[in-house]
Parts: sequence; structure tokens; C-alpha cells
Amino acid sequence: MNGYVSKPINTADLFNTIYKLTGKVVFTKPAIINIQTVSVASDKVCNLDYLMGATHGNKETVNNIVTVFFNETKKELNYLNNAIRENNYPVIGDISHKIKSAFSILGISVLEPVFKEMEQLSSSTSSIGNIELLSQRVHVVFNPG
Repeated sequence: MNGYVSKPINTADLFNTIYKLTGKVVFTKPAIINIQTVSVASDKVCNLDYLMGATHGNKETVNNIVTVFFNETKKELNYLNNAIRENNYPVIGDISHKIKSAFSILGISVLEPVFKEMEQLSSSTSSIGNIELLSQRVHVVFNPG
């Protein structure tokens, strides 16, 4: 992506950036959605309140953001697994930081401390065992079953 939107995210900046990059109007008329959480393995782990507010309740936009999130997160988790296998601590730290931020936007707070700890542990070359355990916790939540 060539556009950068700084945190805290300003809705107008976000939509302008999306428009510049795609040429598509993202927000036209708000749609109302009643479900504010996404369930994984019968436990609610995702709170969409932030996205609902940022998109003014636009269901299509929220669905598109969630779809992109899951597709990109699968890729990032694969990169993270490779970095863990290769003991590549700088990449582990970078990916953990990136994913932590993305998860917070979707209200997946249950994994925020996991990624925060993983990011902190990446500064020590003797912590790969702990990082592997944290990675397993992520996969239990992100890929249940």
C-alpha cells in the first residue's frame, strides 16, 4: 500500500487514502449492522465498535476491512512462523508490532498482550522458546479447531 494514515486514525484521512489508492468511494450512505462482535470458537474475541464508528456503521466497508484483515493476517502469521523457525528476532519484533496494531483496530484485545510480549521478547536471543509458546496461543485464537 502506498498510502499512510497515521494513528490515531482520522476517518476522513482513511477514506481519502482509500479513494486515492483505489479510485472507489468507500462511504456513501451508512448501513446499520447490529452485530458488533465476531465469534471465534463460541467466544467473542473481536469487538467491531471502533470500525463501526470509523465507518459510520457502513456494513460493506466493515466487511471489506475484516476480509482484508484476515487475508493479510494469515500471510503475516506465516511470515512470523518462518521468522520463529529461523530465529530471526528483528523480523519477529517487527511482525509482532505490526500485527498488534492491526488486531487492536479490530478490537481483538485478547491477543494484544501476547503480541506485546512477543515483541518485547524479540530483543533477547535466548527467548525463542517463550516466543514459540506465545505463537501457539495466537494460533489457538486465530485458527480455532
